[in-house]
Amino acid sequence: MAHVVSHYDPEELDRSMARVPAGRFLFGLTPEEKRAQAERAGVHPDMLHFHSDRRELETGEFWIDRFPVTRGQFLRFVQATGHKILYNGWLVGWIDLTGWGTQTGLPVFAPETQALPMVGVNAEDAAAYAAWLGKRLPTEAEWEKAWRGTDGRLFPWGNAWQDGYAFRNPGNTSLRVSIPVGAYPETGPHGLSSYGLVAEWVKVLFPPRSKSGAADPNAHVLAGGAFAHRQEYSFLPTNRLSWAQQMRIYDSGFRCVADSPLANLVSTSAYRVESFDPPKPLAIRRDVYLGEGEAPAEPPRMRGNGSAGASPSRAREKIRLVPYRCTTFGIEVPWLPESLWVLDCPEGDWEVFGGANAWPSQPEEFWSVPWEVEADGTAIRYLRRKSGKRVLFEAWAEGDTVRYRFEIENIAPVRAGSFCLKCFSPFFSSQERFTQAKFEGGKVTRCCSLPIAQDSSASFGWSLGEVLPPARAGYLSYDGTAKVLFPEGDFVVSGNGWPPCTHVTPGGWGVASAKSGLIDKEGGGSFTFRVEG
Repeated sequence: MAHVVSHYDPEELDRSMARVPAGRFLFGLTPEEKRAQAERAGVHPDMLHFHSDRRELETGEFWIDRFPVTRGQFLRFVQATGHKILYNGWLVGWIDLTGWGTQTGLPVFAPETQALPMVGVNAEDAAAYAAWLGKRLPTEAEWEKAWRGTDGRLFPWGNAWQDGYAFRNPGNTSLRVSIPVGAYPETGPHGLSSYGLVAEWVKVLFPPRSKSGAADPNAHVLAGGAFAHRQEYSFLPTNRLSWAQQMRIYDSGFRCVADSPLANLVSTSAYRVESFDPPKPLAIRRDVYLGEGEAPAEPPRMRGNGSAGASPSRAREKIRLVPYRCTTFGIEVPWLPESLWVLDCPEGDWEVFGGANAWPSQPEEFWSVPWEVEADGTAIRYLRRKSGKRVLFEAWAEGDTVRYRFEIENIAPVRAGSFCLKCFSPFFSSQERFTQAKFEGGKVTRCCSLPIAQDSSASFGWSLGEVLPPARAGYLSYDGTAKVLFPEGDFVVSGNGWPPCTHVTPGGWGVASAKSGLIDKEGGGSFTFRVEG
């Protein structure tokens, strides 16, 4: 671990808090300020739609943690209370990044990682931790006041972005947070630590609303920026990130507040970061992608007996498919380091056959899948039968492309958008709608340059809308040298930004004027992982 800390004491950090006086303050941004930030970033003004709106508010006196809660602090809480996190389909992929540990729901953190911020918690975990200490989660007004004070400044340190106070991801660093709390200077009117290291859970006072007026029903959202973010405006204290308060993501954390000072309050912590190495940039492996490989005449589709042909590949190393316990498999692409794509196939239930989201809340026989895996990991398959009903699914890698197909018998037509691709990649995972893109000839349209959907009340929601030939949808890496391409054809492409995830729906399902998008016999799709030569 590339950092050295001294005087790390989880119990002392729980008592290290700063006082924020009672009084009035300026909350949120004016429409003009939102437009100015969007113009500066070169994005559509809707990218700041969910930032808090300007109000003059008043809070009582409160105390707030100087540091985000660390892994060592959270481990102490778990050991004292037995608090568990249900291991389910949503954790596939995410758990690999956060180092959460085991399927028991109890974390296993190495000693050298305990000064890192706790990530992957949802609002329920954070609230339980706070209650254990006699604290609570801050309201969004308290949280914003603690960072901005009473003078209406845009950032904790002033009215313009300034390097050195937070880590701003350039778009090529690992999604595994490696920055200890306290690594960057204290900032803001109350000298709080680790601004923008993780997005932090807050209690909602003003529910996020769609452009059409629908309110987000969740009681908690994430506030501020995080180490995975790239845009300056994401680090404004007005930033609000939402989808569901139960969501677990690789950059979600929290700090607590108290309504009165603790009896053993620590005003100046002994904890120090003696040294740390900022995250090192990663490189897309063009050499691996452009390497020579075999090209057999027959594609490696698995047959009924489980056999497969040889696997073609233009790369020296092949894409590997790694199945999980449920209807989910991972896609490992050698030329994209520290990247994992996870396909739920399907995400929801198909009658008597449980999908990825059923794991493990339903009995095992409902969601468990009998995967067959080709020896070299380039092809996988499952066949499920029950009560005269049948589902066959198979996927295989061909060079830089993963293809899949399915057949159903004696079950109701299924939604073509049942397949959810989750993206965990330093080069593509954007919660700012930056890498989701539409390609049409030589023109590239990134999602952040498009308006948000009228009815979306969650800030993580995104959509490229209808993608009609000759256009094609996919992801474009931050540096523009790599693509993940979805199939060509008539599609609606949308998702949410927590990993992010994507649904590619043939026939325009979800658009009022389009076809239903239901499939009654067979279907399929593909994903191509391309690097420009």
